[in-house]
Amino acid sequence: MTIARNQSTGKVGEQDVKPNQAETSGIMPQRGDVERRCRASIVSMALMMLVLGLAGCRSLAPSSMMANSLGGVVKGMRQHPDPELVREGSATLLLLIDGLLAKTPDNPDLLLTGAAGYTTYCQAFLTNEEDQPRAALLYERAKANGLRILSQRRAFAAALGAGQDTFEDALQHFTRSDVPAIYWTAAAWLGSILSQPDSMRALAELPKALALMKRVLELNETYEHGSAHLAMGIYYAVQPPGAGRDLDRSGKHFNRARDLAGPARLSPAVLLAEFYATAAGDTQLFLRTLTAVTETNINELPNDDALANSVAQRRAQWLLDNRGDYFLELDDDTGDDQ
Repeated sequence: MTIARNQSTGKVGEQDVKPNQAETSGIMPQRGDVERRCRASIVSMALMMLVLGLAGCRSLAPSSMMANSLGGVVKGMRQHPDPELVREGSATLLLLIDGLLAKTPDNPDLLLTGAAGYTTYCQAFLTNEEDQPRAALLYERAKANGLRILSQRRAFAAALGAGQDTFEDALQHFTRSDVPAIYWTAAAWLGSILSQPDSMRALAELPKALALMKRVLELNETYEHGSAHLAMGIYYAVQPPGAGRDLDRSGKHFNRARDLAGPARLSPAVLLAEFYATAAGDTQLFLRTLTAVTETNINELPNDDALANSVAQRRAQWLLDNRGDYFLELDDDTGDDQ
């Protein structure tokens, strides 16, 4: 998850690095832009060829084949080190998933691919404050896909609109094999809520979204390298003092997430600095952690989380550049003594 505090309003929302002005202000496209667009077009055509080719296979169930293949493409997106290329090419993938779901709306593999694909896209690319309306829309689509999978269990479908106790009782029917669907539904639901900071309706759904994420921790805390711990660490850090903030629990979740993720994944460290360190007022932890991330050579890390590492490193640099927004004493600091 990539969640940030809106500096102008003090609310929790989403932010990220703004595009490089030199890349967006020119009238004529630069050579690098043209090359990226060409590669993105090739990716889009390859995805289209993939689906058309699978659609012609009659010996196996087309929807299952396509779901498995597109699930592999989503995984490949997350392993790619170039965020711009992934962003430009992934729109085609998401539209293809929607088209396939229109034909087979209850296929659990396609629904899971859609939930994970849209959530990953939002977490990586729709992180500026101005992106919140669009992020909320796409998170809602991901959430709907996830809830459709979970609602194939009658007990959950009946409890979805019921009270919190009934809802949490229904979650006990899920087992470890349901963790992927539970996690991506919870991640999308929380993303939707945090993208609508002024919506009381969305805020009212927070207990159920949190209950889903807690169920992931009960069934398999290691899923997605401990990402459920990150979600809970952020939650306890961003609550108002005296009204839910619990830095002890937040720190424990962040530390467990870092243990499960290992040193090759940078996102837990960045989120620890952005949320725990700022809530605790720990400037040294903030500077030390983010500086270590920016100095990491991500090309030497395993590529199974290359996209997240690239995005995390950019976020770390942005946080260091804007550290005065989080700590007044660092407002005029040059950072030379980090």
